[in-house]
Amino acid sequence: STTLAANATSITFNSIPSTFTDLEIRVSARASSAATDALVSVRFNGSTSTIYSSTFLYGNGTSVGSARSSASAEPYSGTVSSANATANTFGTAKFYIPNYGNSQYRLITGMAGAESATTSAATAWAWNSVSAGWFQSTTPVTSVTIGPFPSGSNFVSGSTFYLYGISNT
Repeated sequence: STTLAANATSITFNSIPSTFTDLEIRVSARASSAATDALVSVRFNGSTSTIYSSTFLYGNGTSVGSARSSASAEPYSGTVSSANATANTFGTAKFYIPNYGNSQYRLITGMAGAESATTSAATAWAWNSVSAGWFQSTTPVTSVTIGPFPSGSNFVSGSTFYLYGISNT
């Protein structure tokens, strides 16, 4: 796990052992970008090549939408609260990577929510999202980098990140 003591452009979990079957990432974060929510990017093995694709569905109670990217160097995998959300609110995200050590393309699924903790029903909102993506490489996953999307924003101090190894045996 990592808890940020200062703002950071990304965090990386390195040297992930191949002793597990699946990986799960849990995030409680807030981004510094001037918006109410910020997208979260999850990259593998430090790769910034255009080998990611993702489908992203989102809604806030009054509107819904979707986005799709292919051949992307920075895939979006979820959303968290950002600078224009109510002060000190953090969004949450959970990502699952099955069979991360296999020598085949890897799937990543995600669920996330950004919130505004206002007490006024007129200004309360929550962005919720689900996502699925492909890491189009046959190299086993040995590191995971999580960052705000698009690049240029930071995760703020107090954001936390957890990596869990799951064994299906």
